[in-house]
Amino acid sequence: MNDIKNINAIISEYSVPVSNNGKILKWLCNNSLKSYKENKKSLLSNISKELINLFGKQLKTIRQEYVMKLWVLQYKDLIFNVYSGKRKGTTIEICNYNYDDIRLGKREDEILEFLNKLYEIINEIN
Repeated sequence: MNDIKNINAIISEYSVPVSNNGKILKWLCNNSLKSYKENKKSLLSNISKELINLFGKQLKTIRQEYVMKLWVLQYKDLIFNVYSGKRKGTTIEICNYNYDDIRLGKREDEILEFLNKLYEIINEIN
């Protein structure tokens, strides 16, 4: 059973990159290296196709310097904005927390759980 759900609605216009936390940034970098060595998809690469397969069409397409697609995902009581696009990769942001909260480790374990689960399900379909 998938613990991650697509909300398909903008919950908060304010979100902070999860990579603002040192431990989470280290996990993302190590995961990217591991993914490359194992020929798997990294959460930093473009995972738009996998997100569409798992959660359906994106909520929004943002056209700026790059075209990014947005999915709003829920894990437990946490809400994440997941942006992914060609030539840009993926950015994962958490809603309703500020930079200092994330930097200082608030909800760090749950965020890492979410990243691990998302990584697992993204690579199950490949």
